[in-house]
Amino acid sequence: MRTIGKIISKRLRQTIGIVVLLFFVNAVPIIGAIQPIKIGVLANRGRFECMQRWSPTATYLSRAIDGYKFTIVPLLFDEIEQAVRQGKLDFVLTNPSIYVNLEIRFDANRIATLKNMRLGKPYTEFGGVIFYRSDRSDIRSLDDLRGQSFVAVNENALGGWQAAWFKFKKDGINPYEDFSSLKFSGTQDEAIFAVRDGVADAGTVRTDALELLAETGEINIENFKIFPHRDHKKSEIFPLLHSTNLYPEWPFARIGPVADSLVQKVAIALLEMPPSSSAAKAAKCAGWSVPLSYQPVRDCLKILKIGPFKHYGETTIVQFILQNKLLTVLVIIILMIVLGFLIGVIRLNKRLHLAKQKIEQELQERKQLEIQLGQAQKLEAIGQLAAGIAHEINTPSQFINDNLTFLKTAFEDLGAVVSVFQQTKENYQNGKNVKKDIRKIEEVIESSDLEFLEEEVPQALEQSLQGIDRIRKIVKAMKEFSHPSTEEKKLSDINRAIENTVIVSANEWKYVADLKTELDESLPLLPCYVDEFNQVVLNMIVNAAHAIGDVVGDSGEKGTITIKTMRNGSYAEVRICDTGTGIPKNIQHRVFDPFFTTKEVGKGTGQGLAISYDVIVNKHGGELMVESKPGKGTTFIIRIPMDHGKTKEKDG
Repeated sequence: MRTIGKIISKRLRQTIGIVVLLFFVNAVPIIGAIQPIKIGVLANRGRFECMQRWSPTATYLSRAIDGYKFTIVPLLFDEIEQAVRQGKLDFVLTNPSIYVNLEIRFDANRIATLKNMRLGKPYTEFGGVIFYRSDRSDIRSLDDLRGQSFVAVNENALGGWQAAWFKFKKDGINPYEDFSSLKFSGTQDEAIFAVRDGVADAGTVRTDALELLAETGEINIENFKIFPHRDHKKSEIFPLLHSTNLYPEWPFARIGPVADSLVQKVAIALLEMPPSSSAAKAAKCAGWSVPLSYQPVRDCLKILKIGPFKHYGETTIVQFILQNKLLTVLVIIILMIVLGFLIGVIRLNKRLHLAKQKIEQELQERKQLEIQLGQAQKLEAIGQLAAGIAHEINTPSQFINDNLTFLKTAFEDLGAVVSVFQQTKENYQNGKNVKKDIRKIEEVIESSDLEFLEEEVPQALEQSLQGIDRIRKIVKAMKEFSHPSTEEKKLSDINRAIENTVIVSANEWKYVADLKTELDESLPLLPCYVDEFNQVVLNMIVNAAHAIGDVVGDSGEKGTITIKTMRNGSYAEVRICDTGTGIPKNIQHRVFDPFFTTKEVGKGTGQGLAISYDVIVNKHGGELMVESKPGKGTTFIIRIPMDHGKTKEKDG
């Protein structure tokens, strides 16, 4: 029970540590055009130790290569291939057998090999250690493991399983049949603890795993015995405990469409990493070497028939044909007869296939065009808002500066009054006549105009606080408005999204309109792409401001924009109304068509409403409609499906 408690406590500490590390990694703001680069690292000793060991390497690369932010993604054995398949990684640092699998299946390409630092020397090879408790007198040879329970790290671990399995196979032992049980612990440490605590009779981990735990005092290495490797000369060159053949150390590999220029910079940075650097010390390595040959790993996997070599040695189609020539000839004749019948059908379908391909190509081109137009719309909105946001922040900043200047002068006057009072007090305490001092006080008070300061100083402070609060609200709104999109919908407060959009777009409407909001606070959180919803609301507000501007012109008068939210059956409804020019009835049905606009040349692209329609209808499964009366104004109606199972949590 005490051991289980230690394991749980350790895992809890690791979990908390991972959360803290990820928080600080994600909390660093991205400055300028910094491109994120993700390095997937095999967490063979757990995620927390993985982050501790390799995060400094990511920091080292970020500093060595301008324009890129490298981050570590700790992955367990069974998570690496899935992450690569999903295109989530740019580089991988993993054990050689997983790398060979990625090299064959996903075109991974090694650029450096780790120089592991152990016993004060660098090593570019490692293997496996087969071990048992030293008090087990019944285990003396590998053959004694038959009928015993055995623990390894993971089926994809080279040093923690495959190297030992290769050795067992050479000695005629089938671990999947000859052991009483075969279990995989998931990490190197847990496999060692399982043997130490008697949960398993014997086990295997990679070289240096026992030494690492012994250095931290978590085990006494004298309590274990190993099956030594037969090549004693190799043992002199490689002094770490090992029972198996040695294989090249972990490779740092490129994965996915990473630019060649970046790959070269990463390779150079790794090869130039000094052993004395904090990154090398944290990784417990002496830096990196040029990439080694991983053919020995391939040979091991071929003999074990695992990974990409699962069917290695089995009869191929070519071999079958050579062994069955007569049968092959008969099959070919039958296929030719069938092929003759199919030719006619193929000819008839050829035109249909060509037409289908043309349609698919046009659809793909249109999809790409929509993506480009959406990006252009976002960039256009950012350009429109930038000057307005700067102006909105500059106004409160100006009167804060004016008030602070006034307060500085006021406190100088008050300082003079206090100084006279202080001198009068000292004279009075020393028994001197203070009549002259009192007259001087009266003169200073009169010249300082204390009554004026008493009235104006609190107002100046209050105005400054209001200005700071205004800047805070603008910055907060802009931050939430520009939050990047995710691939999945997120439960969002559309009322807050609308309020943020109103704030950041103020410079677009405040000179021509008064904007009122009537927001239904009982609306639940909605499954929503909130940044794209923000873009839709922004399009509507800007269009409303332009329509009102066409009406009021330079008269100095203002129109009205009203934004309402409410429930409408199973939908959350948003109504954006303006008192602008309105839309003629004969073109209302075209307002959502791409490139259609009623604005003058140079003032609009005709894409804002088309993109808004795509966002609301196609992406959110909602509705977007327009109601308009020429000369009176226009109302755009947005409806988004509600998830009634979620209720809104108010901000505290």
